[in-house]
Amino acid sequence: ISRINATSSAGMTVSLTTKVFEVTVRGTPEQIQKITEANLYAQIDCTGAEAGDGRFKAQILIDTTFDTVGAVGTYYVHATVSAGGN
Repeated sequence: ISRINATSSAGMTVSLTTKVFEVTVRGTPEQIQKITEANLYAQIDCTGAEAGDGRFKAQILIDTTFDTVGAVGTYYVHATVSAGGN
């Protein structure tokens, strides 16, 4: 996955240290053959995080076209939260 979205508290900025990571998915063979990196993204919620470096759990989201495909496992990304922004 190379598309990672982050949310944070007002007045905080999130800079991602993790830029790309691999995800294991499962589903029907027909849909697995068609899925591409463009159909996957990660969402992290840094709301309430204090300034500094951290490890955040990533929710893996898949384009709704692939309704039989799901991510397997738990994923984390590294990010720096700092004052300023939003």
